[in-house]
Amino acid sequence: MVLVHKDENPSSAATPKGKYWGIVICWLMGNGCLFGFNSMLTTLDYYMYLFPKYHPARVIFLTYQPFVLTTTAIFTYYEAKVNTRRRILVGYTLFFLSSLAVILLDVATSGRGGVAPFVGTCIISASFGVANGHVQGGMSGDLALMCPEFLQSFYAGIAASGALTSTLRFITKAAFENSQDGLRKGAVLFSAISCFFGMICAVLYAFVFPKLSIVNLYRSQAAFDGSLTVTADLAAAGIQTQSNLVGWMILLTSFLGLSHGYLAVCVITEAPKGYKGPEQNAFGNLLAFSLLGGIFFGAVLDWLWLIGKGWNGQKQATSVAEHKNPAIRMREAELTNVRWLGFLGSYKFIDEEALRQAMLAYGVVTKTKVFLSRQCAFVEFGSAAGVYDAKKESGWSSFQ
Repeated sequence: MVLVHKDENPSSAATPKGKYWGIVICWLMGNGCLFGFNSMLTTLDYYMYLFPKYHPARVIFLTYQPFVLTTTAIFTYYEAKVNTRRRILVGYTLFFLSSLAVILLDVATSGRGGVAPFVGTCIISASFGVANGHVQGGMSGDLALMCPEFLQSFYAGIAASGALTSTLRFITKAAFENSQDGLRKGAVLFSAISCFFGMICAVLYAFVFPKLSIVNLYRSQAAFDGSLTVTADLAAAGIQTQSNLVGWMILLTSFLGLSHGYLAVCVITEAPKGYKGPEQNAFGNLLAFSLLGGIFFGAVLDWLWLIGKGWNGQKQATSVAEHKNPAIRMREAELTNVRWLGFLGSYKFIDEEALRQAMLAYGVVTKTKVFLSRQCAFVEFGSAAGVYDAKKESGWSSFQ
């Protein structure tokens, strides 16, 4: 057992081994902290196809945030009494189980939409929030006891999680692009990768990270300083102790990333310095709670866009098939395949809101101002409106 005097800097002792391995492992565990939930966010195209009426892009994120904030707040308050090792292991296990639940829900419902599957999806999103509340604050407090490189690497992993999941999503989506039901298959495969990654993170924290010599050294120092939250960690290691504006918008968005990335890591790594082990752990939890609180309020304010558009639940729930405009009113039986459709001359929208509803309901994408999908297209020439149908020789199944 190695103990360092409380007035002695651990780095002044014989240099322990495992620092670079610790940095790599912290980066992977930082990725795992958001990998599961980011996998849901990057498959939103699939959820928007399944649940076009329920704003999944906003509801899923808003369901996640209160749970991560509440869980982090509870653990921040009871930080000194919580077994940090058990807390983090429970979190990574929840990441694994939540990712597995995404697959099981999709298989059980055969990829169908509806209220019940959407509620199940929101519950899974909430479980990701609970898992993150266990892990992010716990890891911030645990790594605050150690060298700054570990904490920096952990938050670098969190920042890189979005880029990694987006890249993997492109790969899985491209792999099934030309296959039947490819959107669903790509989403399920991506969830399987997320499930596997959650299991890897749990194994790394449970069996690999606590065995590193440098981790043992810092945790021994924290126990010597009076920290009660590292006892189980030391035991695990075999140690018994205690528009034209588009350019500007892109630039401003990049500064948001800078503030959430570089500045956040600087504050989180510098603030605990000069304090003993128990205070450093508390600082790590409090800073993680503050960071997640800001993200939560940002997610809530994201709904303000609906106020200006005069949105209400009844209007959003209106089915495209019930719309008063005959060019929008259609039956699923009328839908056929359209690969390409081009128009000459002038045209205008029949009803922008109705077309947007159609886009959400039937997976329609835009080509300039002509709304297209694999099934149909909606246009209006003056007072004439119609639904383009590729099976008809004339190209129009209805024209008024």
